[in-house]
Amino acid sequence: MTNERTGMIRYKLRRKITYALYNHKRRGHKINITIDEAEKLYNSSTVCPICGVEFSDKKRSTTKSFDRKHNKGMLSNRNVWVICYKCNATKQDRTMKEFVNYCRGVVNKFGADHDVSG
Repeated sequence: MTNERTGMIRYKLRRKITYALYNHKRRGHKINITIDEAEKLYNSSTVCPICGVEFSDKKRSTTKSFDRKHNKGMLSNRNVWVICYKCNATKQDRTMKEFVNYCRGVVNKFGADHDVSG
């Protein structure tokens, strides 16, 4: 990969991170993580720690997404992780305990082997 292409990819990532941090700040969340720290976390993440899917930019549901582990806490190295878009969209503002209970409720209602295709 050329230096120019690598530079453009890094620029786009840093812009994405800046936008994410800005949006959290705009919604009243305290920010205690730098763009460099967030970039390092983003780049070191290869699989979603919730569902285990390998991250990929080819499908939106498997793209990387920043999430606060504890929603009432600030954005910091200890309270931010990278999860897949699908898990983040499903988790929403739930705590992990609430999210796990939600998932159990779905499984209890439909069963683990439920065929939803029709």
